[in-house]
Amino acid sequence: MNQSMKICLEYQTWNRNAPKSLLQYAVGALLYAPADHEGMIDVIYHNRIPYLNSVAFCLEDTIQDNYLKQAENKLIEHMTLLHDAMKKGILQQKKLPLIFIRIRTPEQMIDIFRRLKKCQKILTGFILPKFDSKNKEEYKKAVLLMNKESEAIKYVMPTLETDTILKKETRQSELEGIKNTLDSIKKYVLNVRVGGNDFCNIYGLRRNQNQSIYDILTMQDVLSDILSVFLEDYVVSGVVWEYFAGESDKTEQWKIGLQKELEKDKLNGFIGKTAIHPSQLSVIHKAYAVDSGDYEDAKAILNWKQTTRAVAKSVKYARMNESKVHQKWAEKIMALYYIYGIKEEKL
Repeated sequence: MNQSMKICLEYQTWNRNAPKSLLQYAVGALLYAPADHEGMIDVIYHNRIPYLNSVAFCLEDTIQDNYLKQAENKLIEHMTLLHDAMKKGILQQKKLPLIFIRIRTPEQMIDIFRRLKKCQKILTGFILPKFDSKNKEEYKKAVLLMNKESEAIKYVMPTLETDTILKKETRQSELEGIKNTLDSIKKYVLNVRVGGNDFCNIYGLRRNQNQSIYDILTMQDVLSDILSVFLEDYVVSGVVWEYFAGESDKTEQWKIGLQKELEKDKLNGFIGKTAIHPSQLSVIHKAYAVDSGDYEDAKAILNWKQTTRAVAKSVKYARMNESKVHQKWAEKIMALYYIYGIKEEKL
């Protein structure tokens, strides 16, 4: 077992100061909100939304260009309020979600980071949109500079969503180039995100609530290639689900569709999903709770005695466990268990 996973497995309860080996799975359902969203600060301050592990304050697509400076100022104001409340003991740091800021450019990231210098304890990191060969080196320099100036590590989550990644003729070289750059700053990369809506928009496509992203052939292709390049070394997050609970929706088709897509996400290796509405959080969170049989098998695999055979029957299921083959799977299952717990079994 690698050293970082040993630390992860010894941690057993997670908070915002957990090691990366655990924190990368804890992002989970990342709730997006405009950076100037007044209500979100109240939500965090009073802990009003269950399952809010992480939140992203967006300065990119959700903010009009001519309002950007005002949105930045409002974000600084809100973050200062949260920080001061924590400093006074009104707000406990362990109850804060992981807080990320989605910026537009490397220069904006450094500027916002410096303006938040006294609030940096509550800031987990930044989301880097439209990350590709055109900006990756500038982002790399900014990430290194930021962490040189920071008291504690500040993570980044690059988002893959541009046409050079979608188009087959440029995809492989683009993905490999991005991977090489991220590998050089790997300790700061918390996970890799995928902009499914941006990809779909290039071709004018959109799924309904009874369909999944995997039903779109061009999306199958690009998602598969992204996973094959990044999944061995990074946690890769699934694409956003556009549908949520409406006041007149009695059938909850949005939830059924989300659950189905989450099952396919997990099967293919995606962990975590961007959320656009609080009603999505519990569905996403519960999807990553661990099956009791998987937990028992993972625990057995990680505690395998070297003097015994390398193969054995599953603790609960009629399936085979191999200590050499299922080691990485077991480490992931245990990390998810510490964050999301055991799945409730239907009677």
